[in-house]
Amino acid sequence: MPAREEIRLCRRSQVTPALEDVLKTSAHACAGTYQKVSDSGEEREMICYGAGLLVNSFHETEHAPIDMNDMESVAKSLGLETQSTGKTQPQKGMQILAHIDSFYPCPCRAETVERNETDNLKSLFGVEKVHIPTEEQAAGLREFTQNHRSLFVYGAPDSGKSFLAYLCAQVYKGRKQVFKNTQLSEFFRKHSHEITPVNFSGLVIMDDIQENLASEFFQSCLFSAFDLVKQRRLKLVIASNLTPTEFVERYAIDEMRKPQFENRVMKMAAVQL
Repeated sequence: MPAREEIRLCRRSQVTPALEDVLKTSAHACAGTYQKVSDSGEEREMICYGAGLLVNSFHETEHAPIDMNDMESVAKSLGLETQSTGKTQPQKGMQILAHIDSFYPCPCRAETVERNETDNLKSLFGVEKVHIPTEEQAAGLREFTQNHRSLFVYGAPDSGKSFLAYLCAQVYKGRKQVFKNTQLSEFFRKHSHEITPVNFSGLVIMDDIQENLASEFFQSCLFSAFDLVKQRRLKLVIASNLTPTEFVERYAIDEMRKPQFENRVMKMAAVQL
């Protein structure tokens, strides 16, 4: 039988019993509920499929009903064991089946994505509980958000450097690249043999960077990162147990390039915790 006309931009008034039957089989608790959606100035109620998706369009087809008595006869003829349910009366008429063709993102999806990103950032920076920032952390966050400056955060172990880095990542709206411990050098080593250049964008965070050994290779990694941040006007947050001066002394291996290295570091807003 030919398919019925596809229903697009499905509204509540267009939901059919066949579509409701499909949604009853969904494992998602919100399936079959309705969400209000505003699109191009128009507000409509759309039915939820689950997993952050609404039914945008569907079509229906007609099929002859399945006779379970015939199914048992066919199974027995093939030598298959069946569990007889007894003779049943065949259904009369045609069965209408709904087929979902496309989905629409549910308003709850953005909330879910944001919540998942927050949880991922907490895990990444080892943040178990979000608390009110200290005066020093709040001052650093203002430099980052209001003055649009990159940060060099330093202090003793467990002084809250990673928490400030987490806050910067949380408030930044855009792509974030986080390098923990030795991940920066591992990242550059992995891409050193590729033709395409290393690409940074958005916010770059280097947390516990003092875990890297001083070497010419790591110095080149830092120079490359500094250059990309400057050329593309990115934001950079470095968190370290080392002071800015100690950082320069440890990682500026090449004395000829040391002034340039120092200039890049000292232009960042220093935040002591």
